[in-house]
Amino acid sequence: MIILAAAFIWAGCKQKKAANVKTYISVRSIIEKQLAHIDTSLYSIIRVTGTDSLHMDTVYVKREEVRQLATDFLNVTDLSDPENSVRYKEETAYDTMLRRVIFTYTPINPEKEEVQKEQFLISLDIDKDGHNKYKSIILEKSRKDRNGAIHQYMLWRIDKSFLVTTTTQKPGQPEETTVTRVIWNEEN
Repeated sequence: MIILAAAFIWAGCKQKKAANVKTYISVRSIIEKQLAHIDTSLYSIIRVTGTDSLHMDTVYVKREEVRQLATDFLNVTDLSDPENSVRYKEETAYDTMLRRVIFTYTPINPEKEEVQKEQFLISLDIDKDGHNKYKSIILEKSRKDRNGAIHQYMLWRIDKSFLVTTTTQKPGQPEETTVTRVIWNEEN
């Protein structure tokens, strides 16, 4: 009888824990869909790179290179994984001027996480397929160790372009900022 009661209590606790699992939007899955679209497109793809705003370099890149250039987006913490989502909190806002719903994920303990913010701007307008459309993804990453600090601010404009701004501070050296922008469909 005691074993049976313990089994019911254990099952009830397990169900309660499963009910508290958070499900957040996955940056990785959205970016993978974007990369698959780029792989099958006929867009001309341009990369613009600059360091400390002194010189900007513009080159055409091959479709195969875009995935490598997007690795900073693919290597963020996947918040759709329940093990990761419990370490983050979600805030939702509505921007009346932009007509966008904004989902923001921030770490509960920022000093323990590399990803400091994941933000999704979603249009209220309905697409042909009956879904709301993601418009932009904004990410902020920060890492510090004995070799210095790296801060990244990233913006992915859905179906258009992405931007990665990386600021590096090494011990005893001046801060360096590199900006990389990849554009494939900016005119639309």
